[in-house]
Amino acid sequence: MVRQKRSFTAGVSATARNSASRCATGRPGATLPRKMPATGAPNVSTHIRRLVEHLAWADARTLESLRMMPASPLDALRLFGHVLAAEQVWLSRIDGRAPNVPIWPSMEIDECAALAVRNQAGFAKHAAAAPDALAREVRYRNTKGEEYVNTVEDILLHVALHGSYHRGQVAKIVRGEGGVPQPTDYIVFLRSPAPPR
Repeated sequence: MVRQKRSFTAGVSATARNSASRCATGRPGATLPRKMPATGAPNVSTHIRRLVEHLAWADARTLESLRMMPASPLDALRLFGHVLAAEQVWLSRIDGRAPNVPIWPSMEIDECAALAVRNQAGFAKHAAAAPDALAREVRYRNTKGEEYVNTVEDILLHVALHGSYHRGQVAKIVRGEGGVPQPTDYIVFLRSPAPPR
């Protein structure tokens, strides 16, 4: 059985949908436009590109935090290895190939660094693709063998959010072990020298 992507309103009651649309548009039952009017604001492709650039930057800063420790805490290294392995697994799914790393690998810091570089190259390629490439549907099986379909855009967004979650856990462990974690917040990335525009 193929599990399709869920729409925003899946599982939401009709009352809640009507309330949400009434608040947003002022009319009960009205639907929101799928595309916002052109205002000179960055488009979806620009946002995805920035998220992918942030992902590479945040991975590098997390790696730096771990390298500054006298000995990388094993829990932190395991979580960071998982972040990088998950990135690789999702890249494999997008590219239609079998993943070459387990989702929870046991990796040394230099192996993490090498995988981060490979991942960055793969994600940069997909983020730079034409907007219609982001809408491409990807059929894949999860680690339980269940089949799903999601767009490249949704997968890239998931990878960015997944990494942020676990990098926060790594930072907490580093701090708890007496280290100083590098901030990896998106806004810090934008404030850094030569942020993307």
